[in-house]
Amino acid sequence: MASAWGLSGDGSTLTGFYWYQGVDEGGTPFSGRARPSSWSQATGLVGHEVIPGRSARINGSNFDGSILCGWEENSFGQWQPTVWRNGTKIRLSENDSFVEAEQLTADGDTVVGHSLNTFTLNREPTVWTWNGASYDEQRLGVLPGTPAITGFGIATCVSDDASIIGGVNFYSFSPGGPADGFLWTADTGLVKADDFVADLGLDIADEVHIRSVNAISADGSTIAIDGLH
Repeated sequence: MASAWGLSGDGSTLTGFYWYQGVDEGGTPFSGRARPSSWSQATGLVGHEVIPGRSARINGSNFDGSILCGWEENSFGQWQPTVWRNGTKIRLSENDSFVEAEQLTADGDTVVGHSLNTFTLNREPTVWTWNGASYDEQRLGVLPGTPAITGFGIATCVSDDASIIGGVNFYSFSPGGPADGFLWTADTGLVKADDFVADLGLDIADEVHIRSVNAISADGSTIAIDGLH
């Protein structure tokens, strides 16, 4: 069995995982693990590098399918943000929380997702930028009023020039609890999407509360949201 989670910008490469079995690093047989995978018409189904006995998943792809992002388990089972860049696996952050990489730019040089702030214990929206040899990490913080430990945010989307990032900010452990969509730019920092849109002169406050920002067009001019009426 397998599951699809993402699609490259050119539509050629499908990403996700399939269930696999084998022998782990200690020689113990295992089954029921998720192997990160991609598929294209040219290559068929490809299983990507994963530590034997661990699970992983590929969430997103760059434009041509050469750079992929998602998560891989650590030894305790927590998800860790991970990139598979031209076939080489790169761990973006090591921590003791469930965090992951969600999406990347067309060139694959900017990745967004979330990582752990070890001081506040919030999982924070995060951007990783390729420096030619590795990815540099920048946490974006959380919205005002987000409690330490229990509140968290996830960056889910990014424009191709990485100038605008969107996502969701939760005010409790529960994804079904109170939440605000957010947008981030270098000039504004992290702000509620409702406020960002209002500053553009778009009066939608009486029509919808933006609960999450789920997608941004390549040029950053259009966003897709979930909202409450």
